Amino acid sequence: MPGYYCLFQSVDALYFKRPVYIGDTVNITGKIIDKNESQRNISIKADIRNQNGEKVAMAKLTVGVMK
Repeated sequence: MPGYYCLFQSVDALYFKRPVYIGDTVNITGKIIDKNESQRNISIKADIRNQNGEKVAMAKLTVGVMK
C-alpha cells in the first residue's frame, strides 16, 4: 500500500457495514484488482475489519505508483 513510491489518488467507493468507534482498532487488507501501466496506477479492493474480526467497511482505492 502507499509508501515512499506510492500516493493515494482516490477512494472510489467506501461502504460502511458497521459503526467504528473511538478506541477501535481497524485492520485493512487489500487485493490488487486492476493495473494501468500507462497511467502508472493500481486499483485495490480493501477490506476493513475491527479488532473482533468483524467487517466494518469495504472500499475501492486508486493508488499511483512512481516506480
